[in-house]
Amino acid sequence: LLTRLHQELEFTTADFILAFDHFIQYFEIYEQDVPKLIEILPLFIARAIFDGVLPCSYMQNSEIYV
Repeated sequence: LLTRLHQELEFTTADFILAFDHFIQYFEIYEQDVPKLIEILPLFIARAIFDGVLPCSYMQNSEIYV
């Protein structure tokens, strides 16, 4: 799905960084609706890095901390 958004809909790396930063910043709010988010979000970020839609340095350079 992420690769398709990146390729077909021309989402940029900056778009994905903003989106993932948002999820991390507002983690507590989303966790109320998705109790297993603490398990899911890291896997989703890892997959985004693997698929090349987030840079490998995302976790090191992220300014958002949980």
